[in-house]
Amino acid sequence: VKLRAFTDITCQVHRQTQRKEAEQVTNTILSLIEQTKQRTVPPLSREIFLVEGQVYDCLGNFSLYEAITFLIEAHDVHDCLGNSNLHEVAKICFKIAADYYEKARDASKMAVDDVAVTQSEGKIAYAKSKINGGNCMSLGETIKYHRYLYEQGAVKNFGEHDPRTTNAGNQFGCSLKDALRGIEAERLLTKLLAISLRVHGPDHDATKRVESAFSKIKVRYVRIESRSGTKELFQCLRYIGGGGRCEVHGPINSNKEYAKTFTVATEALFVVLGTPVICHTMEDLHLHHINGKIGDLRDWDAESKHYMVHFDDNNIEPCSLRSSNFRILFELPDCIR
Repeated sequence: VKLRAFTDITCQVHRQTQRKEAEQVTNTILSLIEQTKQRTVPPLSREIFLVEGQVYDCLGNFSLYEAITFLIEAHDVHDCLGNSNLHEVAKICFKIAADYYEKARDASKMAVDDVAVTQSEGKIAYAKSKINGGNCMSLGETIKYHRYLYEQGAVKNFGEHDPRTTNAGNQFGCSLKDALRGIEAERLLTKLLAISLRVHGPDHDATKRVESAFSKIKVRYVRIESRSGTKELFQCLRYIGGGGRCEVHGPINSNKEYAKTFTVATEALFVVLGTPVICHTMEDLHLHHINGKIGDLRDWDAESKHYMVHFDDNNIEPCSLRSSNFRILFELPDCIR
């Protein structure tokens, strides 16, 4: 009971100002666990190992947040100071975090807590990849981890108005964008930008970073096949008339002197994956319910010329649609600034 009470206190420590007190609590817990191990005839209670795993996980989180903070500070001062020392300190913190997570994993194995073991192994992989300057996680794992850093780390440690939270959220938003989850990314970046502008102003580094990411995700890109057969990148600006034609500008990657604005038949466009869309003209009774629903384009089948749409409403299954059954969504319903 005493161990569980101590652990509950430790798990509720989120702010940096409580760090010293939290470390004292964790040291007390580990001391009690060691005493229990020495006094108890094996096998030990599963509860002991569950508590031990949680304590080491808390210590790993402390070191991980510290490492992320150093990296953020290194990024903040890159224009005026050498940041190699900050990166080296961050690597040390990542190494400490990995060691604690390994201890948490080992304790969780003794407690036969498969979920906790999996979580620890994911954290170990992330921390070790950062020590080597890389990232060994898949896009899905990266999203989960950046969500954890933003929601459970930055927001709870520093609050929503802190620039470090804005930076962590910006990284999370970029990971969502990379995974073609444009709607979720745009909503998050819209929120972060509004907060940063209000609290820090337009000239703050955190505001400039999130504004840059926001401006990029707001652009709706399409590709148009040229006479040579290559698909060149254009910005789609708006639909014309009833939607049969679109106004576009580009090519984007060419010399600006050659870029121009013109209209083109909507059916000639290849919409870039990750673009938010809204479904329409679904006459099939089985698909009539998705009319007016919004989602992201996640995949393209060149043979059938269908896009796979993943909907914002998680209750709706992903659906394979032709481009005639959706339109590009230029403004999300709840993100108009």
